[in-house]
Amino acid sequence: GAVGLQFLDRTFEAVGEEAFVPRTTTKGLGLFVLEQKSFGNFGLELGARIDSQSSEPDNGQKVDFNPFSLSAGGSYRFTDEWHMTANLDRAERAPAEEELFADGPHLATGSYEIGDADLNEETANQLELGLHFHGDVVEVNLAAYTNRFDDFIYLDDTGDVEDELPVRQWTQADATFNGFEGEAKIQLSSGPSGVYLLRVWGDVVNAYLTDGGELPRIAPARAGVDLYWNSDAWRANIGIAHYFKQDDVPD
Repeated sequence: GAVGLQFLDRTFEAVGEEAFVPRTTTKGLGLFVLEQKSFGNFGLELGARIDSQSSEPDNGQKVDFNPFSLSAGGSYRFTDEWHMTANLDRAERAPAEEELFADGPHLATGSYEIGDADLNEETANQLELGLHFHGDVVEVNLAAYTNRFDDFIYLDDTGDVEDELPVRQWTQADATFNGFEGEAKIQLSSGPSGVYLLRVWGDVVNAYLTDGGELPRIAPARAGVDLYWNSDAWRANIGIAHYFKQDDVPD
């Protein structure tokens, strides 16, 4: 396993017409541990992390956070080709500078953003199950997950208009995310001309507020196909991706 310390000292500043966030200094200290062990065909991973983080804007009060996270993962190998994985984690995240202190027009998103210095840590409780096949020619990876958020942080439309821009407030509420993703890699050929590999992939997520209603800016379902080629020092690829229509949007 591994044990480590992480130090953070960051100064964030937006300048010019898009200075919608004041100059903010963020300091943090994190302690983490990760351990893993195998028991025959079964593998186990355990992790934990605790942080102390503060963010202080030039024109406001410093705010402090103490995120704490735990994770556990297991894998079981049925055969040399097939194995299953399961991961359970509870992760906390401190709000970012723009989520706390934004107050002005954010031209990149076409909105007037307002932060909330009273935001709490965002907590994610996630369970993920995976099934994997690794053959000589074909490789398949499938995963399904559910994620229950406490105090999920998102940008909510207030319905007001400022400087001809919609006013959006950083807020938080409990939310649920359910998703699925998968990919298959097929080696088409391998010879003097190089190795040709075909990849087919897709993912979808359904996200909603626990008390009812849809969440903004949730990625739509996607699917795609990629063709890869490599030979000695050269490699190339070409692919196409389709993004489906996102109908689950808030008012």
